[in-house]
Amino acid sequence: MNSFHPDEVLAELKAKFGTNKRAHRNLDALHKVCREVCASDKVYSIAAIGRRLQAKKALKESVPAANSLRSARGQHFRDLIQAWAEYDGVEAVKPKVLPATDDQQLLASIPNNVTRERIGMKLAELKRLRTEINDLKAVTKMPIDMRRIVKNDQPQVISAPDTLTDTERSALAALLDQEWLKSRGWKEGSHASIVWSAHGKPPGPILLPGTLSAIRKLTTNYKVATQV
Repeated sequence: MNSFHPDEVLAELKAKFGTNKRAHRNLDALHKVCREVCASDKVYSIAAIGRRLQAKKALKESVPAANSLRSARGQHFRDLIQAWAEYDGVEAVKPKVLPATDDQQLLASIPNNVTRERIGMKLAELKRLRTEINDLKAVTKMPIDMRRIVKNDQPQVISAPDTLTDTERSALAALLDQEWLKSRGWKEGSHASIVWSAHGKPPGPILLPGTLSAIRKLTTNYKVATQV
């Protein structure tokens, strides 16, 4: 058994944290757990002690988080566990220490608990936003559906004048020109219809080039009710 008592190590570690009550409370809680280990199975591995901490946390006891034993900022916890293992004549299992990130180092340098928590929340939000931005950067094509969606799921006529070419605009305008209709042997009928005004075959195409493509653009997803 090592003559260097863990109580002394605990006092030295608490002194390093000055008046940080949270750090003192966590060290005292771990010290208590190690004392229980000394009186029972004498297993001082990080995994075993972590399970004990999780069990106590489940009972709403104030103890440090189990993963803090492995973190880069948890060296004081590992020192205390090592002191108990040496005192008890047992070899403690060395854990794999996770390297500290820049954010963790920043948080570790903030002595005020409230400020540290707030900065931690902001850093977590910033990390989330960075992930979303990277996801958006990976998107090379983003189709945009400009069609109107109505609750009754009925297709609607879409007004899209900016998508028409000059030829298509002229073709549609011709349908409203009475002289042009007359030259084709047509006239405007009731309910905005176009009917024959004379017999015989009209000269040239029935409708000007671009007419159908213009109508398709303006009536995307619009179904015409056919009359039998």
